[in-house]
This record gives sequence, structure tokens and C-alpha cells, in this order.
Amino acid sequence: MRFLLLINILLFTLAPLSAQSGESAQSDSLCKEYNLRIFVRSQQITGICVMESREEGLVGTVINEMGVKVFDFTFERGKCKILNVIGPANRWFIRRALSKDFNFILAHIFNNQEIKTGRRKMWFEEGDICFSGRHKIEYRFTPLKM
Repeated sequence: MRFLLLINILLFTLAPLSAQSGESAQSDSLCKEYNLRIFVRSQQITGICVMESREEGLVGTVINEMGVKVFDFTFERGKCKILNVIGPANRWFIRRALSKDFNFILAHIFNNQEIKTGRRKMWFEEGDICFSGRHKIEYRFTPLKM
């Protein structure tokens, strides 16, 4: 029990130091975090989407509520690549649909304007960023409040 108390004291005293050193290393990048809800055929998938803007483009990941990484993505030169897809969703048609939808979303997510191109549409609703894809898949990005 004594050791547990000592470990907690060490963690709480050293945690601010590690946070300060990490801030200076990532001050040039922009990090956005969203609650993500995906509606597919009357089913809802929820999780967190974390995006970081870097010099070469945008890098991000989608994590479900249990903490399991669903997939990673990169957005460079106007192209989105879906990487490291979780086993049950690792199908060519799912990767292709996600890639095309996220390509549209990431190209327009920071513009703050409603856009419609063919069957793809992006709009804003009560602070959420909403996107309706070609395959009747709807994405809702709600900014996380820290």
C-alpha cells in the first residue's frame, strides 16, 4: 500500500513535466478531435476520430468506444489512404467506400460551408459536421470538448 502511494505521488509530480515537453515538440501541428457516429442501414457505429495536420498532409485514426483502433488514414495531395483496417471491416469494398467518403470529408471539413457533389453532401447541424455518402452512409463529426 505504501508503494502505491509513492507511485501515485511520482506520477502526479512528473506528469506536468512530460506534458510541457510534448507541447513544444508539437506546437507546429494542428490536432482536432471529434466524436464520430457512422449510420449504416439503421445501425450506428460510434467512436472517436483524431486528426493531426502536418507539413506533408493530414494524419488520423478512428477508435471505437472500447479503445480498439478501427482504421488509420492519411490525406496527402488531395488523396486519402485508409490504412490498418480492423479485421471484420478489412474488405476491398469497405476500404474503397471509406477512402472515397473520407477523401471528400477531409477536403472540405475545415471550409465551414455546405457542399453537394453528386450523391455526396456535407452540411452543418447544431455544431456537428454531417456528411452523407454515396452508399447511404451518414457520418457525424461532433467536436470534443476538453
